Amino acid sequence: MRVSKDEQNPAAGVDGYALVKKEIGLRGSDPQMEFAAALITLSGQQEQHRQHAMNAIAGAKGDSLLAQNLATHFIGPQTETMSELLAKNSAPN
Repeated sequence: MRVSKDEQNPAAGVDGYALVKKEIGLRGSDPQMEFAAALITLSGQQEQHRQHAMNAIAGAKGDSLLAQNLATHFIGPQTETMSELLAKNSAPN
């Protein structure tokens, strides 16, 4: 469905991050919502982003799609890539 330039954006003025944080609070530990929050905070406050990303990584052990998305979206010039963090996090203790 295409939206014409004349139509208003129905999401204008909606704070998506606040909604995701509220959902995390209601659901408790939810790695998929943490992943959403990590994506939203990519260019925001780094501590919030890091915490959401680490929560998503911790929950990715049993969710192969989440693990794949984390590896796809968070590989970068970090010391450890997201794939390495996932591998370390899923290793038996």
